[in-house]
Amino acid sequence: RDDLTEKQRLWLNHIESCEASGPQAIAVKPMPETWAQGRRVGFDVRVRPVKRLTGGGERDVHQGREDQREETYLEWLSERLGEAAAVTSGRMARFSRRAMVRGARSSTAVDAILQGDLEIGDPAKFAAMLGQGIGRHKAYGYGMLILRPPSTQN
Repeated sequence: RDDLTEKQRLWLNHIESCEASGPQAIAVKPMPETWAQGRRVGFDVRVRPVKRLTGGGERDVHQGREDQREETYLEWLSERLGEAAAVTSGRMARFSRRAMVRGARSSTAVDAILQGDLEIGDPAKFAAMLGQGIGRHKAYGYGMLILRPPSTQN
């Protein structure tokens, strides 16, 4: 362990403590069986807000728009939520561009974390959306809606 950096030692200690505790040591809170229409919940979601191009490929939904990127991405999220829920407040907590390689092609892709509050519109559609995720890049770790208590602001 002498050849490890302090950060690497901390991670190794964390991993070892998780292995020793086992999965039963992780605190889990069960999801509700049903959702009430009108219920407010807080959310965090990591997304890649893109639009498919006719000839193949995709582009950032903000490309070519004059409004603020945060506004564009929250509008994109609202469209994806549809009748399941409405964004009542939101902000872009993080934005970055990442290099992406697919086969012989490389490009730069957007990566954003959106946070805010939702109001549930259609409980069945909301439950289905929670299970499926949001957006095209779910298979790459994007689109999982993480729920938390709503903010205290109305």
